[in-house]
Amino acid sequence: MKALVTDREALGAIRPLDLVAYLRAQKWTTHDTASDEPCSEWTKEIDGELFEVQVPRHNAWRDYAKRVSEVLALLSEAEDRSQLEILHDVPLVSRDIVRLRSMVQGRSDGTMPLSDGALIAQAARNMMLAAACSTVEPRRAWPARKPVQATTYLSELSLGQTERGSFVMTLLAPVPPSLIQQMDFGFGTGADGEPFNRRVTRRLGTALEAVRRAAEVGVATGDLSAFEAGVDLGVSADFCEALALVRECASVSEFEIRIGWASTRPPIDPPPSLHELAPDTLEVIREAGRVLRERTPVEDFEIEGPVVKVDRPGDELFGTAVVLGSVDGRSRKIHLAVSGEDWNIANEAMAARSIRRCRGDLVREGKRFAIVGVRGLRVVPSDE
Repeated sequence: MKALVTDREALGAIRPLDLVAYLRAQKWTTHDTASDEPCSEWTKEIDGELFEVQVPRHNAWRDYAKRVSEVLALLSEAEDRSQLEILHDVPLVSRDIVRLRSMVQGRSDGTMPLSDGALIAQAARNMMLAAACSTVEPRRAWPARKPVQATTYLSELSLGQTERGSFVMTLLAPVPPSLIQQMDFGFGTGADGEPFNRRVTRRLGTALEAVRRAAEVGVATGDLSAFEAGVDLGVSADFCEALALVRECASVSEFEIRIGWASTRPPIDPPPSLHELAPDTLEVIREAGRVLRERTPVEDFEIEGPVVKVDRPGDELFGTAVVLGSVDGRSRKIHLAVSGEDWNIANEAMAARSIRRCRGDLVREGKRFAIVGVRGLRVVPSDE
């Protein structure tokens, strides 16, 4: 006997839009009904038998849950599946699904230590944000301030129910349904015309494939240049750092990510859906993230602090000033190439023990930090 769904709250949570999208995806046919009619009518012939269903247009009606229950009962009969299975699938039909599966040592009940679960959730969040940032603009690394379009996308993501199969975390990304038949006339894959949310899912797939291949090359040769080559595909320091968080989970022995595509918008020429990341692969990815971060200047960086050293190799007013400033919340000695009046300002600041402020591009040169393109070097007034 198939399980029945009687929970009014669960039935009422199903949106009319999702029901209609599910029927469209399952090749049901809609019939013209006036917009003021309470229900839309759908039919489908299965093995010579004609099934008819009426979908309520509004979920504010008092009998909405009862109407949805009737729809589920008919779909269960038509598909020969339980109502619980259909109830699970209906909300997912218009969402791309990202499943993060962790094999947990010593556990077979689908649970995970709380601390490791928190790390997986943080890795998932940061990974999706990195993919969204790369969709806006591919970069080696992003500063703390991310593009508005990427942060807006992140706010639209949902955490789905965990699934069986070790510990499986699911992320749901809403994707607008395709309203016309997608066709390829030979001018490309059609990906450029996809909505932003779908392009993020696609970028996630290409980035995972690129980072896995780059890690294989890195393990075999010790060369991390393949990660640089994958920047246009979504590889970035942020993306590598997100995946590297999984390596910090003491209980996780294997990790994989699987991408599922919204059936209301089938992708054209999608990237691979399954990506397995072994612990040694994650170790290489972590190192690649560090290297990419170090090689990427932080544009328009502002430093403020005392000048602790000034040198001048020759007779001309040209040399290096060292300012004690803050980088990522830590006090660092930052080197500035200064000349002319800027050299005088820096020299006087060191003698007077006053605070100086300037802007430029922050770069890391080996173990030291430097500002390239120093501008606006000045004394910070006491009232600031």
